[in-house]
Amino acid sequence: MKLVIVGAGGLARVVAEMITQGSLDEVAGFVDDSVSPAKQLQSLPVLGSSKDLPKLAADGVASGAVIAIGNSQVRLKLAQVVRDAGLVLPAIVAVSATVSPSAKLSEGVIVVSQAVIGPDVTVGPLSIINTAAVIEHDACIDEACYVGPRALIDARAKLGREVSVQGGQVVGPDEQLS
Repeated sequence: MKLVIVGAGGLARVVAEMITQGSLDEVAGFVDDSVSPAKQLQSLPVLGSSKDLPKLAADGVASGAVIAIGNSQVRLKLAQVVRDAGLVLPAIVAVSATVSPSAKLSEGVIVVSQAVIGPDVTVGPLSIINTAAVIEHDACIDEACYVGPRALIDARAKLGREVSVQGGQVVGPDEQLS
């Protein structure tokens, strides 16, 4: 699948490397509302802004998009723009991440390098599981959450919509954050 990465910051560059290192997907380039289209990042072009997504889809430049922006409210807003453009939002998992076969990853989820997602975990749409984060068995991550590097979401914990867990933070067993 040809993908466009929405965003051009640090997370977007991480996602571009994840995709090119081990995926069958191809990165067409980036779109960002605040970066000049003439710019290149990691040898990939900035193709325009989010307003250009319908044309990129219609021209066959991309059939899917990955929203690589940390702000959950912006991710949610851009997801609708992506869907309206006719692009799909695949889950993207780094080659070095471990995801249980019984885990459920929703559309637009990003799982970064060395993250571990245990059995029967549910990760909601547009959530980001960052570097070396651990999500233990039966945990539930709702829509547009962010789990920072080396954070631990312990067994049966629940994160409500748009909850952000910072790097190194621990959410205990059966704990609920909203």
